[in-house]
Amino acid sequence: MSPHAYAETVRRTAYVKALASGKTPDRFRPHSNFTAANWSSTDAIPAFEPVSVGGMCATTKAFAGAASCTASLTCQQTVTSKTVPLLFGECVTKGGKAPSGSVCWKGEVSEVLSLPRDRAPLLSYNLFSFQDKWKFGGSTYTGNEVSSLKCVLPKSGAPLGRASRKCTLAEESFTDIDARSSVPKELCANQGGNGFDLCAATGNSGACLEARVIRGMLDTCSPSRSCREDYICQKIPDYNRISAEKYGSLKNGKRVNRSSPDRIDVGALRSLHEAETGFCVPTYFLFNMRLDGHPSPVTGSPPGEPSIEHTAPMRGYR
Repeated sequence: MSPHAYAETVRRTAYVKALASGKTPDRFRPHSNFTAANWSSTDAIPAFEPVSVGGMCATTKAFAGAASCTASLTCQQTVTSKTVPLLFGECVTKGGKAPSGSVCWKGEVSEVLSLPRDRAPLLSYNLFSFQDKWKFGGSTYTGNEVSSLKCVLPKSGAPLGRASRKCTLAEESFTDIDARSSVPKELCANQGGNGFDLCAATGNSGACLEARVIRGMLDTCSPSRSCREDYICQKIPDYNRISAEKYGSLKNGKRVNRSSPDRIDVGALRSLHEAETGFCVPTYFLFNMRLDGHPSPVTGSPPGEPSIEHTAPMRGYR
């Protein structure tokens, strides 16, 4: 669930318990970006949990009692605007090494409120869509926090970028991982790969992506650890069940993955599933259910005329 849903669950549980015991519940309603809190106190403003990396933090004193970032983190406005006051930022690493999955770019949003001239005059749900602009503002970090990590641009589908690096052979094979005792903060998971748009346009996207598995170190998530804003938690795939041929994807004639399905530690994989541990991906990676195909993340248009493969129930582009 989202951080807001989790925080609301804690607040509402305390509210019901207070009513059941004949006490007056705390009726204070925090902002939806606030973390979970201890509602056992009789104070009007409860003690909110510190904000972890990637969480939303208040950049203004307008919110009384707003939680601050945990130690070694700082609250930074990764998105700015010249016309709209922004009240929240994101907790990012300060001085130390940034974890995989971290935000790595910042920028400025410009809102356009004038009526678009290229659309019908009738009001519709998407009348103002694709009007706002985002201007690239450079790296979120000023030091060597992401020196060992690479970062893709937002146009690739990762809001504000996503820091990552290549996995070692041990990391890719899940060596020495037991999520029942300790859940790692980063894992070697699906980073994306070539042919994403083609896979999304087919009638069997799962099988298509299976042949294009490119793994990289990403941040983990669980019922007690949420992803960044605009990111969701995805289950760890059964890498051991992918055929060796499909797992051994090539890029420029070289294998993109170091390990192989027979080297994956199945016990470690099962422990991750039992601990409900997944990895964070942009919500953009949820395939768009569009009849005209998956649009290009750059142009917004389908990549050509769709063709039907009559020998198999699959649809895609040439």
